[in-house]
Amino acid sequence: MIFETVKKDNGALGITTGIENPIPLIALFLVLTAVLTMIRAIYQGLKQRREQLLNASGH
Repeated sequence: MIFETVKKDNGALGITTGIENPIPLIALFLVLTAVLTMIRAIYQGLKQRREQLLNASGH
């Protein structure tokens, strides 16, 4: 990330930010999305298995 300060005409300082190379940020977003999707799928599978077990023991 890049942080820059710029002196304005009225004497105040302005701060600008930016990203020099967005590829690592995009890669991190994709990895986190994949991990969260897998966690959600595992959770749904476990929830469904729990319901099956509860229904089987209820007979």
